[in-house]
Amino acid sequence: MEATEARLRETYSGRRTEILIDLLAQGGLTDAAERVVREVLIERESSLGERVVPQQAQVSAAVRREQLDQRLAPLWARFVASQIDFWAALLALGVFSVFIDVVLFRQAGTPDAIGTISVLLLFAYLLFKDGFNGQGLGKRLMKIRVVDSETGAPGELHKSCLRGLVSLLGIFDVIFIFGQRRQRLGDHAARTLVVRA
Repeated sequence: MEATEARLRETYSGRRTEILIDLLAQGGLTDAAERVVREVLIERESSLGERVVPQQAQVSAAVRREQLDQRLAPLWARFVASQIDFWAALLALGVFSVFIDVVLFRQAGTPDAIGTISVLLLFAYLLFKDGFNGQGLGKRLMKIRVVDSETGAPGELHKSCLRGLVSLLGIFDVIFIFGQRRQRLGDHAARTLVVRA
């Protein structure tokens, strides 16, 4: 019995507070699982000063999903944001490359390490741009944000990376955006939505 509770504690300790509260609200947990979830929440409240039952957590998952669906970002705003991100990053890296060339006075025939580094930096930005509060430069300017499709929490780095990797599929990723919740294939994979901020 103690081994089971230890495994449950390990599982639930790694989950966000909102998810634990939703699990309690939905019911269906075993007695041991419910006890462990409640203990984890109480520990968080006492050690971190975190409110265990924030007002938003009182809202059911279905209501929260409906609220998110009403805030879906328009497709044109998403397109403009993606273009702003791409061209701004490309321009910044171009300026960076020229500056390094001028400062280092590169010789002809020198390996183009600066170009390679610039391309890698561009790729890294495009992968992780939405992992900081759900907004890269383009989304910030367009007042839209990537959020978790169930909780509404701002996008995280791992979700941004997954969305970015799936976007490499090109048209196969984009055609899914015309669905009911306007989710690209990358959004489906990362369980995210793009909403008005």
